[in-house]
Amino acid sequence: MLSLDNIRTFLNQKTDYLINWNRPGSLFFSSHHYSTRELIERGFVITSTAAGGFLAWNKSEEGGAAPFVLGASLAFLLAHTVTMSPLIYKRIKAKWSCDERIKTINSQLSDEDKNFSLLVKQVIDKIMTHAAEKSPSAVWGKRDRLLKNLETWIDEEEHSLLGDVLKNEEIISLLNKGTFPQTESLVIKSL
Repeated sequence: MLSLDNIRTFLNQKTDYLINWNRPGSLFFSSHHYSTRELIERGFVITSTAAGGFLAWNKSEEGGAAPFVLGASLAFLLAHTVTMSPLIYKRIKAKWSCDERIKTINSQLSDEDKNFSLLVKQVIDKIMTHAAEKSPSAVWGKRDRLLKNLETWIDEEEHSLLGDVLKNEEIISLLNKGTFPQTESLVIKSL
């Protein structure tokens, strides 16, 4: 069944968690207390939308609602682009950081056994598709942290023990804890 949550999740995935589609409208209907910066940003968007609509309507030869709607829509999109670009850039930087960590991990694996390298690549794929957080910024932050922990484990742990740990189906929560688990106490479940 098509629901608003399904649409939001779909849009978050399609924009690679760079845009937070959970927020539109939710701030207006919640008991959110706006900071001065948030009020200024929203005022800028509202003012730009109204000004864009008015200017398009005023310059139009035909008049009517269509030029106003078109101008207001364009101004709305441009104003949001201006106000959202720092946040999107922050998320892109987090994505780039993840890409750099993956390159580093792959370079660490160049001399490793093929099966171990394949196992690490499966874990990387699992990390990069993991999106259990609500906010896109939190998704990218968690992915970066998980990759950092994986990179540390590859650097510091014996690879035969690490291979057993990486086969655990709870590898995301193990990486999230950050400390290398004692393999004797682990119940190994294959990926």
